[in-house]
Amino acid sequence: MNLGQALRGCSLIATLLLAACGSSGDDASGLLDDDGSSSGGGSSSRYLIEIAGPDCVEPGVTATGYTATVTRPSGAVAPEVFVALSATINGTASGTIRATLADGKTRLNGGDTNAAGVLPFSYTPPSDAIRNSLAVTITGTVQVDGVARGSEEYPIELQPTTVPTVRLQGPKNASGARQASGTVTAASGELLPDFLITVTRPASGCGTPGPISGATISVTPTLADAAVRLVDDASLIDGTAAFDYVAPTVEERTAEVLSVTASLNGVTSNPATFSLAVAPPPDPAKTLVTVSGPSSGSAGRQQTGYTATVTSVAADGTRVARENTQLSITLSDGGSVTLTPDANGLVGVTDRFGQVKFAITPKTSTASNSSLTISAAAVTTGDAVLASSCALTGSVCTGTQSVAVQPDAFQFTAPVFGSAGTVGQPNAVPLAFQWATASGAGVAGCVNLSATFQGSGTSTFLLEINGDPVPAAQSRVVQLGSNGQFQVPVRVYSDRSGFVQVSATENRSCAASGTSGTLTASTGVQFVDEICETTSDGRNCVDLTAPLRTLSSPDASGAQRSVALTFSVLNSAFAPVDGAQVLFSVVSPAAPNDPNERVFPGGGTTNASGVASSLYYVPTFSPALTDADLRTVDVRACVRRNATSSDAASQVCSTRRIEIVGPPAE
Repeated sequence: MNLGQALRGCSLIATLLLAACGSSGDDASGLLDDDGSSSGGGSSSRYLIEIAGPDCVEPGVTATGYTATVTRPSGAVAPEVFVALSATINGTASGTIRATLADGKTRLNGGDTNAAGVLPFSYTPPSDAIRNSLAVTITGTVQVDGVARGSEEYPIELQPTTVPTVRLQGPKNASGARQASGTVTAASGELLPDFLITVTRPASGCGTPGPISGATISVTPTLADAAVRLVDDASLIDGTAAFDYVAPTVEERTAEVLSVTASLNGVTSNPATFSLAVAPPPDPAKTLVTVSGPSSGSAGRQQTGYTATVTSVAADGTRVARENTQLSITLSDGGSVTLTPDANGLVGVTDRFGQVKFAITPKTSTASNSSLTISAAAVTTGDAVLASSCALTGSVCTGTQSVAVQPDAFQFTAPVFGSAGTVGQPNAVPLAFQWATASGAGVAGCVNLSATFQGSGTSTFLLEINGDPVPAAQSRVVQLGSNGQFQVPVRVYSDRSGFVQVSATENRSCAASGTSGTLTASTGVQFVDEICETTSDGRNCVDLTAPLRTLSSPDASGAQRSVALTFSVLNSAFAPVDGAQVLFSVVSPAAPNDPNERVFPGGGTTNASGVASSLYYVPTFSPALTDADLRTVDVRACVRRNATSSDAASQVCSTRRIEIVGPPAE
């Protein structure tokens, strides 16, 4: 070391000692001459440094907003001057300092001041948990060519971690809004996904208020058999975490409270809670599967007109069609089943009327008359609700029908069993018949024809043979030609709405009475009145009735509330229309996009009183409605104007508005 260097070192020590003793003016602390002395000369080499920023921090939490400002004794800013930064606790380096440079880049433990003579920086203390506050010293030193030209110590306090604040929000509803505590009802076994937790640091703490990441999440339900799945076991960078809740099975409506805490550095938040209700499973509805169609068929020949229907029967006896139920349909003789696609192109799945239509082809055989059984079984695989219903006493989940099978082709070839027709003799439906041997040769015999009516009241005439109406109580012998087909036109009609079944029995000898064998065949037509909108005296032919006002869901038991819809269909004579197919729908929902707001069943058939029924299921609103709130829904029921129309313009509809309010204040 040369003499100049030694003197400079001694001068530096002297200057620091003077600073500690409270010197002032241009020779204040951090003010050095170029040669290291504290005399007034060489002021161009002197720097003042001042550190400012938060005076307290928390473990592991980055504190921003610190600055080291460097100036000349004259007050002029000192740009592009290097400042070394450090942080110590009891003389030991502790934590991380990251400076932000003028070009936006960051550097550890210091950097050059910007054009304003300022060096911004942040400080991240150690993340170790502490119980008592500790003193931290941040030191900034101006260095020029490796020589200290000024320094300052800035004391701050490292305080124990502030207790986090936790917010808990419920799952989203159909509109995408978070549901509030106390407004949610879960069915037994129901999954409620995506509860949202938000962990924040309050403004009262030392750390910067805002989201806390890395906090450990704990969720505790009060019901023992409830299940919770943490989507995030620690809060994310935005302070959020999510979890799913699976409600237990309960026997009565039960309160549930979810409690959530967040822990960070050994400090645990106060719990945030969310209240909900768990409802018991609804009384299961019984399931009935039935099969209808022709009672006879021919070996090896397709017979159309069969329908399998699935109906749910509630505990109060209410019957509704069960949609979207898969059926497995088989023949006991190993013959084939041809399923008819529904309006959506699906096969083997019940439509809005709970029906699957199909045809059968009995196994080819030259044996004498025999029989087979059609079995339509509801498929319970993957459908726990249906499986539970089918296990109930009184449920019939496999419907059957016996079919007589004869070697001869002895069958109606038109119309298909169950076809629709319009009431009135001018709308009579032509009948076509075929009698042939197993080899295909026509049988020139006779058949006995008769018809029966199922509906409201009685029908005067049913058959028309060669233009001659046949009274309903009579049967007629009809001659077949050498081709085994009717020699004269035969038609069926009804003067009232209802189902007409036509039966044919073997009469080889064409005797005036009696039969000569066991061959039988049948077909049927559902006759429907042409529907009017109003009668000549101004009365409505169709009318949908519904309550003017109802309460929002859930009801007192926690179940979704429903209201009855009744649709009455009359003809121009104001007489009931039996067998008309009706479609129910929601045309203006009270809670758009909520799948739980619906009409079920969506389809129905009028009974002998001309009435079809359905239910409107009231949604649950979030936030819950009060008795001062009002929502409205428009429901509609439509029926085809006549049996053969299919377009929307050929429908007659009735619409009703229902008001929905919250429960009365207690």
